[in-house]
Amino acid sequence: MIDYLEDIKKYDGLKKYNSSIERMMKRYELEKGSYEYSRWVKPLFDNLQWKTDTKDIITPFWKLFSAALVCVAEKKEYYRGKWKIVNVRPTYVFVDNNIYYRTEYNKRDNEIGYPIKKSKLGAKYLEGDNVHTMYIDAVMSEFNELFELAEITDSMANFAPCPGSPFNTLKGFLPDVSDFLNLMVDKIQACFEGKKDICYVDYSGNVYTANVEQIEAWHSWFLKNRERYYLQDYYDVKGDRLIARKLFTSQSLDYPLPLTCEEIHECAENLIGIIRNRAMLMNSNNVITKNP
Repeated sequence: MIDYLEDIKKYDGLKKYNSSIERMMKRYELEKGSYEYSRWVKPLFDNLQWKTDTKDIITPFWKLFSAALVCVAEKKEYYRGKWKIVNVRPTYVFVDNNIYYRTEYNKRDNEIGYPIKKSKLGAKYLEGDNVHTMYIDAVMSEFNELFELAEITDSMANFAPCPGSPFNTLKGFLPDVSDFLNLMVDKIQACFEGKKDICYVDYSGNVYTANVEQIEAWHSWFLKNRERYYLQDYYDVKGDRLIARKLFTSQSLDYPLPLTCEEIHECAENLIGIIRNRAMLMNSNNVITKNP
C-alpha cells in the first residue's frame, strides 16, 4: 500500500521539523514549492499512469491559513506583549482576498497596511518572540485541524494533472477563485456558458488571459477527467455542465473564502476528508489502462 498522504516536504530537507506547521513555515521562508513537479513525486504519477506536463496543487494551504489569521485578528489583538479583546484593531486584513499586515502605524492612521509575503511570515514565525509568531500560534490553537492539513497539503493526494497555462496562474490569482479548484470549475462553467474570456491584471500590470477557445478546452478537460484524476469530491457533472461542490456551506464565487470560525472549521475538515478520500481511491486503483 502506497502512502499517498506522505508530506513531501520531509524529503526536501525539512524532516527535522517535527511540527507540520513548522515545516510549512520553513517551506515558506525558503520559498520552496511546486512539489507536484518534484523528483519525489514523479514515481507516484508514474504509478498512477498520469502522463502530463501540467500539474497542480489542488488546494494550497496558504489561502485557508490566511483566512484563519484574519479571523483571529478580528477577535483579538496582540498589543504591547498582551492580548486584548476590546477595541480590537485588526492586525491582518484581506484586500482583494490577499492577506495584508498592519503595523502599529497603519492602525493608528487607519491604513490598510501592506501585503505580507509567505517568506517573511515563515521566517518571522520560526524566529519566534514576535507578533507573527503569537498570531500563528493562536491560529493553530483555535483551528487544530490545520496541523493535519499542513501535513497532507503537500502530499500526492493533493496533487493532480491540470489543463495547460495559464490555468494555474489564473486559479491562484483570481480573487473570486482564491486558488480553490471547485471555484475555478465554477468560473470555467460560467465563462463557458457566457462565452467570455477570463482575464486578470496583477499589480505590476501583467495580463493573464484565457480566451473562449481555451475555456472550451478546459471545460472539456474537466468533463472528461473527473473520475480519472479522482476529482469527484470537487465537482459534479450533469449533462455537459460542471457543478462545483462547496467546501463550506456559503462558499461561492461571490464569497470564496471562509471568514467565520465555523466556516474555517468546516472548510478545513472537508479538505482533510477529500484529500484522505483521494489517497484511498489512488490505492484502490493504482493501475490505469488508458492514458490521458
